[in-house]
Amino acid sequence: IEALEQKYNLKFDALIIDIEHGEYELFEEYLIPTKKFLQFETMIIEFHLSHHTPNCDQRREVIFDTLAQSTNY
Repeated sequence: IEALEQKYNLKFDALIIDIEHGEYELFEEYLIPTKKFLQFETMIIEFHLSHHTPNCDQRREVIFDTLAQSTNY
């Protein structure tokens, strides 16, 4: 995200993702630890629920809880 912002001299304020089970890692390994998610005014995320993603229900709930606590929703 930072590389694109620097390359094009802009600041993203919306996040729209449908990355086929990679959304969990994106949040768990990057957006939440760096608090980068706080820069977005709007987020549209498709969370995939299936046997391809271990513990997806619990992981999704942790992500939702973190977002809600951090953004006052």
